[in-house]
Amino acid sequence: MAGIADVPWWIGVFRWVALAGAVPFLLFMQAGIGASDDESVALRVVGRSADERTCVVAWRDPHFGKGEHTTEFRCSAERARVATYWPWRGRLYEIGGDGPAPGWIAPVGILGFMVSVCVAPVLGIYRNFVW
Repeated sequence: MAGIADVPWWIGVFRWVALAGAVPFLLFMQAGIGASDDESVALRVVGRSADERTCVVAWRDPHFGKGEHTTEFRCSAERARVATYWPWRGRLYEIGGDGPAPGWIAPVGILGFMVSVCVAPVLGIYRNFVW
């Protein structure tokens, strides 16, 4: 049996690789599942920008706020969805859209899943049976 000095430093890394892959995957899942429960809200244009593409809109948040909230949004929208989950809570997004999460969250989440399911077990098997 090999002594502790004979074991390479990376042998115990598989647990951390699995954790590093699971974190973005769980964030991706939270964004996807949470967006399915978001309610739509009516928007009221308060002000317009100089380019006429974005406006300052007001809406009443059905979950987390008393009174009206304002933010910049697309002028032509009459309704939008409001995110009800962290870290995008209170952010407006298009009704036909995928949610308020940035576009890079899906590829990073899928990559995290692949790392957790493919790479970490291979490192664990190597650690337990080969070394």
